[in-house]
Amino acid sequence: MCKISVVVPVYNTKDYLKRCLDSLVGQTINDIEIICINDGSNDGSLDVLKEYEKSDKRVKIIDLKENKGVSYSRNKGIDMAKGRYIAFCDSDDYVEADFFEKLYNNALEKNADISLGNLIEKNGKQEIKHHIIEKIKKYNSKLYFACGFFCSIYKKELISNIKFDENLSYAEDIYFLHHAVMKANKVVTCDDTYYHYIRRQDSADCERLSFEKIKQALYVRDMMINNLIESNCADRVGKKYIFSKFVNEAISQVFRNDSDENIDYCIDMARKFYKKTKELVDYEKERSEIHPLFLKYLKDDDVDSLKDFLAKNNSMAKVNFAYLRKSMK
Repeated sequence: MCKISVVVPVYNTKDYLKRCLDSLVGQTINDIEIICINDGSNDGSLDVLKEYEKSDKRVKIIDLKENKGVSYSRNKGIDMAKGRYIAFCDSDDYVEADFFEKLYNNALEKNADISLGNLIEKNGKQEIKHHIIEKIKKYNSKLYFACGFFCSIYKKELISNIKFDENLSYAEDIYFLHHAVMKANKVVTCDDTYYHYIRRQDSADCERLSFEKIKQALYVRDMMINNLIESNCADRVGKKYIFSKFVNEAISQVFRNDSDENIDYCIDMARKFYKKTKELVDYEKERSEIHPLFLKYLKDDDVDSLKDFLAKNNSMAKVNFAYLRKSMK
């Protein structure tokens, strides 16, 4: 058994792969394995993987002859993992040299199921530091873990029976993370090391999304709301944050695809989320992540006014989207 297994799904990321692998083989903690799942790449990514496998025995390759999707790839990696803890790294991202050593030592010292580092998102020349750890500490709630999938390590026993939903090609990581966090007895944080998340224009997470991806994203949020309600989770502060955040996200998806079909769907999902949770969270009395104007329309169930506002302020879409993304941090 090694200390950490790092699972790396790879699909046509040759131009970014060496940076990713260099950051992993260069970790200050040596006792790790790097499990690379080549998911039917046809751009030469497999050749890059073979170079690293040849020069470093810690690099292991699972070569899928056809593209199976990121969920399937990660599940294969989990099944193969021999580490005490398991981590995930996308093949176009990278981590700082001491990232896994600090997370591992922190987890071991405090006997934690999950150990979380910090996240820097890079979008072109812009860098955004996500304040996940700050919110977890401020509100003493592990439910603020929303962006923490990649910048964490997970005890193997915790996630051995949690699988990525192979029917999902988008938001599958959030669904996995939710189940892991809900199951975890102890989550600890490590402030001073970073996972670098690269937002590419051709990635699955670019700002404009297909209607199918938006449906998957909101389906996942709906299932998470149901799980929190059915589990009788006692964390009122964390639930209020999650519920209002997901209502906000449903509305924000309007700005990622302005088709009539998508607008109708997003508004319906926002109404659905609000109606499910309004008895559990007093959105008006307590500070809410929901924009006050949207909250008014939802409270009144005034769909026409909300649609009219969105239609008339189409030029404000990017401004509103930026506001909503900021409020979701």
